[in-house]
Amino acid sequence: MTSLVRSIRPLPGFLLAVGALLSALALVCCAASVRAEAAVPVEGRWTGRTSAALPVSFEVKEGQILDARFLFKWGYCGIFESALGMRSTETRIDPNGHWEYIDGRGPVLDGTFVAPDRVEGTVLVPGRSLPSCPGADVTFQAVPGELPPPEEDAGVLAVADVDSGALGRRPHKIEFEEGYVYFSTIQWQSFGGPVARATARAYIYRCCGRARGSIRPRATLRLTHPVRRGANRVYSRLGYVLRGPLPRDVARRGSLAML
Repeated sequence: MTSLVRSIRPLPGFLLAVGALLSALALVCCAASVRAEAAVPVEGRWTGRTSAALPVSFEVKEGQILDARFLFKWGYCGIFESALGMRSTETRIDPNGHWEYIDGRGPVLDGTFVAPDRVEGTVLVPGRSLPSCPGADVTFQAVPGELPPPEEDAGVLAVADVDSGALGRRPHKIEFEEGYVYFSTIQWQSFGGPVARATARAYIYRCCGRARGSIRPRATLRLTHPVRRGANRVYSRLGYVLRGPLPRDVARRGSLAML
């Protein structure tokens, strides 16, 4: 009888411990529920910038991310814009406020709503071998509404490669028509205002007839008509004047669309 009593006596303490554990679990569940509820974001347009000072924008509607767009730097290959060959136009926000948008070329915009009016996340850019462009991993923050433009309009860009859409600040090379026309060793006299001016070496390849071959005259460049792209502006036209002797079939002056 004494041994039976002894075996029963510890039970109240054991039950108290189980009760305390269940109470703790209940508190954790309640806290998680509160956090999930607090992460429900404001609907509408959101904008922000990455730690590389490049723009991010998207729309929140009915628990989804729509029209996600962002600029990303692919190492020394330049700055590119998302939403080219995109895999999807929308992505659902999970109960924890997390979502992920994948661009068709591999970069990922990954965010979590930490408050109804604030999202934090990363832009993950995988490396690629053709051409060789190293990967990158930067952070971003965004809020509802439109952000003011950066001070001194630091987001002014130029198209460095018309075919791929690569963008850059004061690029050293601007390429058109799959390499048949480009300007290299660019030296900028001004950049960031309504008009940007530079000197460069032109490369023009002529593919047909007796004129087949390339010429490399010096040139002066003039970028104009900057247009808004998110928090940045991008020059949309390039005018040029070729210097020195030229073949008769090559125009000394020209204008090219960059967007």
